[in-house]
Amino acid sequence: MGKENTGNGFAYEFISSDTEYECPWYRVDDVHYKVDGKPMSRLLIGHPDVVNVMVHDADNDRYLIEREFRLGAGRVKVNVPSGFIFDGENPSMAVVRETREETGLRIDASDLIRLFEVYKSEGGQTEKAYCFRIDVHDVAANIGDTDMDEGEVITSEWVDFDT
Repeated sequence: MGKENTGNGFAYEFISSDTEYECPWYRVDDVHYKVDGKPMSRLLIGHPDVVNVMVHDADNDRYLIEREFRLGAGRVKVNVPSGFIFDGENPSMAVVRETREETGLRIDASDLIRLFEVYKSEGGQTEKAYCFRIDVHDVAANIGDTDMDEGEVITSEWVDFDT
């Protein structure tokens, strides 16, 4: 597959990759490669990129949180609106869609503040999270119906940081 150099002195070479498992949202590849000539092997979980948004009600200085059962944690977790970036979407479009689907809140992509991007577990996953913040005004006028994906059970509420 060819050698590449990361720019920090490590040369790496991809040798082979075999897909061990694949479904619509995940893929597991058995990847073989070399770093500085040393053979290595790792299972790599391919996962679509995701978005997260911290929604601030600027009129009342409170924040939108969600509660949802998360299988990986084995319990209900507190989170912020988040979800997959679909084919054809950019991160801002996904934030707008996910926020409306999960909370009913309509937001404008032009008001989003992009905070940072992070790989959740770059040693074994491809998932990158794009993290945003938005200040919203007149929340009551911008709330509509939720449109959650099948199987999603999410509650949302406004809290202040002292909660």
